[in-house]
Amino acid sequence: MSLEIQAKSRIMQGRVVKDASNLVEGASAYVLEERLEDWRHGSFGTVSKVLRLSDQKILIAKFIHLNPANNELNLRVIREIDNMERVKHIFGCVKLEEHFLQDNFVQDLIEEEYHGKPVGSHPPSLAVVLILENMEGGDIGAMITRGVFHTNVEYACVVFLQVIVGLHQIHQLNMIHRDIGAGNVLVDADGHVVKIADFGFSNSYEGETRRLDAVQTQLGTVSYRPPEVWKNERYGASADIFALGVLMYEAIRQEWAFGEYDEATIKERVVGQTAYPLECGNEQVSLLVGQMLQQDPAARPTTGDILRSSVMQDAFEKLKHFFGGGNTNPLKEECRLAIEEVMDSIAPKGAA
Repeated sequence: MSLEIQAKSRIMQGRVVKDASNLVEGASAYVLEERLEDWRHGSFGTVSKVLRLSDQKILIAKFIHLNPANNELNLRVIREIDNMERVKHIFGCVKLEEHFLQDNFVQDLIEEEYHGKPVGSHPPSLAVVLILENMEGGDIGAMITRGVFHTNVEYACVVFLQVIVGLHQIHQLNMIHRDIGAGNVLVDADGHVVKIADFGFSNSYEGETRRLDAVQTQLGTVSYRPPEVWKNERYGASADIFALGVLMYEAIRQEWAFGEYDEATIKERVVGQTAYPLECGNEQVSLLVGQMLQQDPAARPTTGDILRSSVMQDAFEKLKHFFGGGNTNPLKEECRLAIEEVMDSIAPKGAA
């Protein structure tokens, strides 16, 4: 196992078990509440709800199954931990509470079968465990499917203002998320507060000149990849802008900006054609999303440009009204204050 991973994870300082009687003395104690899903990248991990015994708080545990022979996975785990540590002070990003290594992961958590094999026949396993805050509403995809934004474009802008504020702060740290999509934007139980999740593909770059050509690897969910990624060109933070434009289009129209096709046709359409015009009854929103979906990365607006747009300025006023006025929900109040701070920071000099 990579010494770097061992150095970055507090070995045996935390443990997740099915039964509290199995806990190791002195370790952070988590009891498995509900297994939610296998991580979408297959054999790498599992996501579950856990109960932290110290304060009875429900959190999310992301178990990344390690393979000593897979150095690429090890490096990705290190990068994800590093980048989540960097963004944990940002309100618009899902917070990493702690992380640790856990051995005998299979025997601790799964009773009968693991990937089709009886537990007894499976070798002892090692996992990095990321303990994350619990956004109880799940991902934004369910809201899109229900047509929540299709029938209320103004509300869509209030929600996506929060995503853009989070992404703005990520980019200010010279980071690229590289996997913005419906599955990685999470909502609270009321569907009002949203945060960006899953930094497994995120990467860092140096200097403003790297905004457009920081990296080259083809990563990210297929439906949200920009032309420069498909063409195997170097790309930067503007790739996140394109992905967010696709997501906003999808949320408002309940359909994909380039039509629904297989992967090969998606590549052909994204690389060779412009997106369908967004028809939503709001010309300014349509124009903004169209700018985000520009073929030329340099022609796309930055997060600061988007936040200064009339669309997001109007959304900010609506959010203050929606989340203000003696609101007793601490999460909403924290959200409002965090967004006010960012919006003040990007305001043109001399603005009232």
